[in-house]
Amino acid sequence: MICLVIKLIGCLLIASAGFFTGCVLTQRLKNRRDFYDKFCVFISLLQTQIRYNSADIFSLVISSARGSGLELFDTPKTDVPFTAFWDNSLSALPKKYGLNNSDKELLYKFGSALGTTDIEGQLKHLGLYGEIFQNRLSECENALKDKSRIYRALGLFGGISTAIIIL
Repeated sequence: MICLVIKLIGCLLIASAGFFTGCVLTQRLKNRRDFYDKFCVFISLLQTQIRYNSADIFSLVISSARGSGLELFDTPKTDVPFTAFWDNSLSALPKKYGLNNSDKELLYKFGSALGTTDIEGQLKHLGLYGEIFQNRLSECENALKDKSRIYRALGLFGGISTAIIIL
């Protein structure tokens, strides 16, 4: 009798673990979407800063990031070029954002051209990448809408299936 109760508790725990796994995958999708949402705000703020502020690129990027809620950048060392600062900041991105390799590669490409041209060139660069990141945001929203229920359901059913096999 006790053995059956222990098996039932174990099966419930396995089913819960499967559901929890689906919830974790859904949370990754949400984090990726939230990152792109904040990054689109960052680009918009950076466009405004470049247009109306004559500060260096380090200050503009840091203030725009803080204004958008992105916590990506620390105060830079003055002897480091901007591209190295950008690359170091991206390499330290936490996994909590749920970004994949193509996302990171796009971010590296975006940062490699910041601060290298005149104001009009920078605004065009930001406009181009703003559209690209806006498209990524739309993709993230669609993926979240399409996959979140599936991840939770598959996790739950996978856990239940494993529990049934154990019984």
